Amino acid sequence: MCNQKHQCVACKSEIFAGASICPICKSYQSRWKRIVYYCATIAGLITVVFSLLTYMLSTLPEVYKRFFWRDLVEVTAFDSKGKITIHNSGDGKVFVSHLSLRSEKLGYSQALKINKTVESKSFLVEDFGKPNEDMSQWGTGPLSEDQWRKVLSMGGRDRDCFRWRFFYIDDPFYQTIKSFFGNDFHSLPCDATLIFHSGLDGHRISRTITIYAVPFWKRTEACAGKDSQTKLPASGMLPAPR
Repeated sequence: MCNQKHQCVACKSEIFAGASICPICKSYQSRWKRIVYYCATIAGLITVVFSLLTYMLSTLPEVYKRFFWRDLVEVTAFDSKGKITIHNSGDGKVFVSHLSLRSEKLGYSQALKINKTVESKSFLVEDFGKPNEDMSQWGTGPLSEDQWRKVLSMGGRDRDCFRWRFFYIDDPFYQTIKSFFGNDFHSLPCDATLIFHSGLDGHRISRTITIYAVPFWKRTEACAGKDSQTKLPASGMLPAPR
């Protein structure tokens, strides 16, 4: 009786009668045990798949950034004697190094240091103005073509009573004076390069923007008697922004 055998319900191998598990395929011989075993196996697989999907979904944003990372930094306003406003609309923070200005026509070149970190989806406002400088003494005005040619001949060097100020085209004050003076407004297009470093791997990025040089005069009695080339036009004057 003890040696009586029958076939395994799963693999059909001969096993001893009364065996609860097949020694060959490890299958339960009882129907209800097989159902419980299969259900447990399926539940385990579902748990593994769910855990895997949860992990993939949680890491998907980082994976996306790794392969589709964007460094987008824009200048929204700029005044070389005032402030620059920078917007970081990219996927991560960036380190903004400096803004390089240059004009071959004026023989002018300068680097304005910033050295600030800008978080993603945020703005940075950096002030280039000197704390003790009274900007209310400076202004600009309309120029005739002859006056404009004389101003250009003075080059890009700052003088006691005359200087160039550089503006981004969308800067609010630049747009104000351009609209105010109309056809009598003169400005000189120049080049500028914003240098920043990616928050992903730190590599250096250059963004070229177009800026405009605008002549300004000092509105003091001492400057009123200077060479007429450096004097502010008598009418239509606008003061410099503070």
